[in-house]
Amino acid sequence: MPTTANKVYLDSSSVSKYYMNTTYILYLLTFLIFPILGLIISKYVNIKKNKKTIIWLASVFVIHNILFIQGLSFKGDYPDYFVFSIEYLFLSVIIIRLYKLKDNYSKIFRSIGSILLVIGFLQGLIGILLFIVISQDYETDKIYNFNNNKKSYQTRRYSFGFVTSESIRYSFKTYRRFEYLPFELKINKIDFFDTKCDLNFNDLNFTVSINDLDLEFSSNGVTHKIEIE
Repeated sequence: MPTTANKVYLDSSSVSKYYMNTTYILYLLTFLIFPILGLIISKYVNIKKNKKTIIWLASVFVIHNILFIQGLSFKGDYPDYFVFSIEYLFLSVIIIRLYKLKDNYSKIFRSIGSILLVIGFLQGLIGILLFIVISQDYETDKIYNFNNNKKSYQTRRYSFGFVTSESIRYSFKTYRRFEYLPFELKINKIDFFDTKCDLNFNDLNFTVSINDLDLEFSSNGVTHKIEIE
């Protein structure tokens, strides 16, 4: 029989502040510091001599990205954020190093890559002032853990809205978590707008659960069911 959702109540003032600082630092490192660090590291990298190592690292990143797109990721948000950050550093090194090569393919790749690095750097500069706004979709503000048929699940909530917004968008991502492995599989993502939904997202008794093939969101006697594909 399915079990009722057990909500994990977070101290949002301390947990959110900690993760906000972590994400902010990682954001600045990725878009502002890593391109400069890549310029320094590239002086010690020889693409032809280190070809096998570069191909191996590129393969690891490509496999990670494909699995992430398919919904399989490390548990929690931040491990994958770190992987993407290191991947950006790797690309920065390769793109800068390609300026030492003269073939046409290298010229095309480094030109496209350089444009992306410049856009990323500008994004990083904008993020210094607007990080809190643009990072809302990446910061979990509520976590719900629950079980069903001896399987463990976690739903994470992300909120996005401004003071002047007519409504707040609440995004819920639900994952199947594997007990003895550091991985999780995303099984559902859904967005709600507080002005277009009967659910009360500030209800302290708000719950998330799975009943048969339905993912259920409940508050104040109102239940919203989503069929899991």
